[in-house]
Amino acid sequence: MFGVGWAELLVILAVALVVVGPEKLPEVARGLGRLYGQLYRTLTEARESLRAEADLSRLDPPPDPPAPERRDKPGPEAGPPDP
Repeated sequence: MFGVGWAELLVILAVALVVVGPEKLPEVARGLGRLYGQLYRTLTEARESLRAEADLSRLDPPPDPPAPERRDKPGPEAGPPDP
């Protein structure tokens, strides 16, 4: 998951037990679980909407290239006319 092994997980649980206390630990764990679930659902929805938007953008035709500039009269950079 986050590169956390069993030893690290046990240390985190022990610290949480000392900091929060055994009475409030189940409440805190439930709240964190709900928060994780909501965050996961939100990220999944965002990912799916971005994928759908990317698929729709592939269907659009590419824009037309700009038309070249048209000159009826030769400009100063054209040089003298041929005899």
